[in-house]
Amino acid sequence: NTAMLRAMERLVQARGGAGNPAIATGRFIVARFEHYTARPEEMKLHTGETILYPAALLHTHNVMANWTRTPDGQIKSLESDEMFRFQALGKAVYQAHMARELRMLGYQTEIGANGATEIIGYSKEYMASESLRAAKIQKELVVLGLEGAKAEYILSKLNRNEKLDLTEAEVTLLHKANDAAHGYQNARVIAEAVEHAKTIQQELSPAITAEKAV
Repeated sequence: NTAMLRAMERLVQARGGAGNPAIATGRFIVARFEHYTARPEEMKLHTGETILYPAALLHTHNVMANWTRTPDGQIKSLESDEMFRFQALGKAVYQAHMARELRMLGYQTEIGANGATEIIGYSKEYMASESLRAAKIQKELVVLGLEGAKAEYILSKLNRNEKLDLTEAEVTLLHKANDAAHGYQNARVIAEAVEHAKTIQQELSPAITAEKAV
């Protein structure tokens, strides 16, 4: 997320006003909030019971103040149209760094259908059980005949369940229970990643030692 914000910040512009062109500032203020689960959705258990399940979903919310300082010291509002155009770049940087960090931790990754980085090793059924919110939004888009990122964003804010008042330990138990219901795939993927990470570190050690010597 830090790398993405740095890339975006270099492109920040202030409104010129009165028909004047935008002013490049390269400055903004952002508050970052990291979340680890999606909004809860209904999940039917093998017992027949239906529960609200907060699927695992690492994501970051960045709240940007609508002002920036120009080179001559003036405080002006952001040129928002340009920021929206730069979103694709920010997403690409975010996902590229996410993939790199996951690979360094030993995970095998691939790019999913929506451009997000996904960890290899899970069945489609397991992924579906951890993608309830996304699946619901996609279904609503089809029903309403809508498409595009803007429509998806609007729907994501509508008809959503309230966040559950659960402790981190309680959420972890729910995730482990879902993992158990799918043959402990998550436990296996993590174990394989830990072993693979050891190999990566062994391969990198000579290069790191040589770099320090220089």
